Amino acid sequence: MWPFPKRIPKNITFNFGGELWDGGTLILYGKASNGRQHEVRINQRMFSGRRGKPGRLCFDGRLVKPRSQLERQILELLHRSGIDTSDSPCSDKKVKRVLGRIIGFVGSEDYLKHMQQ
Repeated sequence: MWPFPKRIPKNITFNFGGELWDGGTLILYGKASNGRQHEVRINQRMFSGRRGKPGRLCFDGRLVKPRSQLERQILELLHRSGIDTSDSPCSDKKVKRVLGRIIGFVGSEDYLKHMQQ
């Protein structure tokens, strides 16, 4: 069974993006218009069994089923998201880079290959 987030916000503004030194985890933090904080993450892709399933999309700490309606909703949210790093140690450029890498990876055939491992 796949744990689903309660609700995907209509919009989000990301204020932080980064890559962890654990084998490639990509992470974005942002805030929805209602003020709620959200996290979008691709787990590291190098090591099985560390920090969740390798190469998997998570929203608010929960796995997202590949090629599901929820995944499509999250990708649509990412495409229409905003960026505001005025109160963050992160730059707009870095957040855009991480955002682009997450969108690109989730939409790729490599992403599906990680599901088969």
